Amino acid sequence: MPIQRYRRNYEKLTGDQLAPWRNVPPAIVSDIMNRTQVMDGRIKPIQAGISVCGQARTVDVMVGDNGAPHMLIGLMEPGEIMVINAGGFLGMVRPARSACTRF
Repeated sequence: MPIQRYRRNYEKLTGDQLAPWRNVPPAIVSDIMNRTQVMDGRIKPIQAGISVCGQARTVDVMVGDNGAPHMLIGLMEPGEIMVINAGGFLGMVRPARSACTRF
């Protein structure tokens, strides 16, 4: 599958800027942001007991296409969180799980 990359200019948040958000429940963050720029509440961690706080790198894929997530792994920096939109297809969880071990 061809990969279309959008270059976005955004300010990288520092650990100090993210620290106050670490203990804020996601539902509260969603309410503060008028429920924009947040994921569906049904999305759960891929492993029990994990919680994350960081900037997201997002990728939209078609079912069965894992090329874009693998490319994204090489672009990510420590502290960034990969978010894969596979249109509700849960089979993409496997590549994401392997990505978690990179950092």
